[in-house]
Amino acid sequence: MGLVQAESYQSAEALTTTRAALQDHPNDAQLNFLLARILIDDGAGLGSPKFGEATRAAEAAVRIKPDLLSARDLLAKIDDVRGDSCPLPEIGGRLFRVIGLVFPYQAWS
Repeated sequence: MGLVQAESYQSAEALTTTRAALQDHPNDAQLNFLLARILIDDGAGLGSPKFGEATRAAEAAVRIKPDLLSARDLLAKIDDVRGDSCPLPEIGGRLFRVIGLVFPYQAWS
């Protein structure tokens, strides 16, 4: 339901529905991604509480399901907005830190 509301520009209803679903399923990568996407699409600005919530939700989605490309793409966009754009080795190091792996080449972390 949250996805349908998000696609039809009912962001307030989509947020309410998605947050309620996350209460019951906090480890659902797709729900965490959806929450992050709704918040970002709704204009969550850098430094705002909603931007922080979107960042945490996108990171959770990637941590829960590392192969969820839509979440990884959104997290990369969030990083770009925050000014965290960096060379490829740094991006790789960040991704591995987000999903809880230790990156063997310490110069990149």
